[in-house]
Amino acid sequence: MIDGIKATYIGTANSHLPALPCWEITVNESTGKRVNDNRHAEIRNLRFDLKPTRGGGYAFNLAGSLHKYNNYGLHNADTYTMAALQNTISGIVDTFGIDAKECEIHGLEIGVNIPLPYPPIRLLKNIVSFGGKTFEPINKRLLRNGVGVCLDRYSVKVYDKAKQSGVDVGNMLRFEVSVNKMQALEQYGIKTMADLQNPEKVYPLKAVLLNAVKNIVWTDTTVNLDRLTDREQKQWLYYNNPRSWVNINRKKRYYHLKKWNELLSHYGNIPELETYISGTWNALFEAEFIGRLHRPKKENEAVKIGTFALLECTGQTSHKDTPKTPYQNATFFSRKINNINGAKNAQMPPPRCCLSCGKNINHQRPQSRYCSEAINGKAGKKCRNAGSNHRRDLKIKINKAMKNEHEFIAVTYRAKDASGNTYTDTLHVSELHITRDWLDKIERIDLLPTVRSEPPETLTGQAARDYLQLFTNNKTKVEK
Repeated sequence: MIDGIKATYIGTANSHLPALPCWEITVNESTGKRVNDNRHAEIRNLRFDLKPTRGGGYAFNLAGSLHKYNNYGLHNADTYTMAALQNTISGIVDTFGIDAKECEIHGLEIGVNIPLPYPPIRLLKNIVSFGGKTFEPINKRLLRNGVGVCLDRYSVKVYDKAKQSGVDVGNMLRFEVSVNKMQALEQYGIKTMADLQNPEKVYPLKAVLLNAVKNIVWTDTTVNLDRLTDREQKQWLYYNNPRSWVNINRKKRYYHLKKWNELLSHYGNIPELETYISGTWNALFEAEFIGRLHRPKKENEAVKIGTFALLECTGQTSHKDTPKTPYQNATFFSRKINNINGAKNAQMPPPRCCLSCGKNINHQRPQSRYCSEAINGKAGKKCRNAGSNHRRDLKIKINKAMKNEHEFIAVTYRAKDASGNTYTDTLHVSELHITRDWLDKIERIDLLPTVRSEPPETLTGQAARDYLQLFTNNKTKVEK
């Protein structure tokens, strides 16, 4: 969840902030006079500063860990949910009397504390590099506690949370992305502290963590190199060296990553950190939006880490004056689960099926087309790749039809439901409007030959006789 933060609130000249009793000032030890008008305070490990501006007002700055502030400044090694984040920001806003919508964010730390079934050192030993950047030890005296890498707009850290915090929390891995330039989060609309209280804006920040994980180059230190051939051993040793990735330029990096992943997947294992991050992140929102609702176990559901539960159920509201929001008009995070006692009789949304395997995906986000990789793992990724490959093959056929001047194509559509029924339509090439939604509805495309009065000069022998037979059959149908 959100941990470290840097934010500023600009107050007016007649602001109430300077009169607060929490401030400390710097004075001259010999004279006892105030050195300047700057004020500062440290509350629950969160630092607050108040400085006068040139316009006569005050700049109220806060920096530190929201997670530690929520735990009274003790530590940030436990679970920090979305509900806790909202309460923390509301407490700061109420205590200092500021407007969260006017408190602009300049830096943000996004991360999760991941409980692992094994010691974090096992995963840390398998980190090679971050793309073309090398990881550096966070603590040079304790090299095995964790590593980090600094980039222009953000930094990435992976470390053992129990050893870093000094709190016995078991096998806890911390993965975080610290953003120091907010341009990196511009697409998510995170600008003020009020935005951090909006789950619809905070939840998509999971993509920041997942994108960072995809740039990590992994290895497997437990592999027996005697199983590899001499050539594979040389490749293994080359790709295990972080300096090798520094010397590989950006254009060739994709080729080498593909080659290395094939070798690694054949002889070793790649840590499933993306699955752990996604499951942990979803669980931080689940407690707020689902509450105590019992969620039955589903097929292929993760058993070690909670997943994002079903949010699409609707029913009658318990308060008579509260209007009912239709399912179709409700946003993803505003759908409420009501009438829990009569949930069996509640009207459920129409079933949505995966376009690849046909499995029910009502428990996923409304925009989902295929099985979720975060929930189903490799099976979900396989469904997504199957859909992408299917659209690619259809585009190749359509381009072939246009290139060879085919006038008509036979398009076979699949049924909207899971019945498996299909129907075929004949379209002229000029009628095609190629979009992703249209391609997802198509089962297959067949190219229909253009009928001529005589076979082309390029056809000879049996091919020419077959072509004339096709022309004769079509001509006979027209005459009839």
